[in-house]
Amino acid sequence: MEHPTVHINGTSRQQLLVQQMDAIEKLQDAKAAIQTAAPHSRDYYVKTDGANAYSRAVAEHSLRLRAIDHIINELTEIGTSL
Repeated sequence: MEHPTVHINGTSRQQLLVQQMDAIEKLQDAKAAIQTAAPHSRDYYVKTDGANAYSRAVAEHSLRLRAIDHIINELTEIGTSL
């Protein structure tokens, strides 16, 4: 993963750090919203394959949360490298 290089003609270290922290904060807010929207079995049992549909929904939900965690980790790595 490429990290920015702080130099005299570029964005300041402080501004780059603020950008990373702001993005992380917004992703954490998004993660909290997605966690609130977690699948519940009551919303899937009426399907003909209700148990399987719910299991798939939970797995998909988990993948979304892991994707956000992955991005947060990348941004944290960039921030700590500054």
